[in-house]
Amino acid sequence: MDDRAPWLESRHILVVEDDALVAIGLVSYLEELGATVMWATDIPNAVGWIEHCSKIDVAIVDLNLDGSMSTPVVDRLIAKEVFTILCTGYEVGSIEERFRGLPRSEKPFTRAKIRNLLAIGV
Repeated sequence: MDDRAPWLESRHILVVEDDALVAIGLVSYLEELGATVMWATDIPNAVGWIEHCSKIDVAIVDLNLDGSMSTPVVDRLIAKEVFTILCTGYEVGSIEERFRGLPRSEKPFTRAKIRNLLAIGV
């Protein structure tokens, strides 16, 4: 079955996730949908992608990367006006107030949830 989403073709998505199993599944799914995907496992790597990549249309960011909050990553994405989806196990009240308006998927997330959130921003 072809699961491509024509609206994602030619879109560049940055996945910021430290759990390899979660990331590999998500990256694979996004590529099946037709997106070009970049994957960062930590804050320095993610910031590098943001600062040096000529095109990021969407970012899907885990808020907690191996015990470090990915706040600097989310701040840079917002500053660059990149549509950003937060993936987290945190309750909304635990998320910094300035990030509470961002689209969010609780972990564990489903492919359908990610696809629906992507449709909002693309």
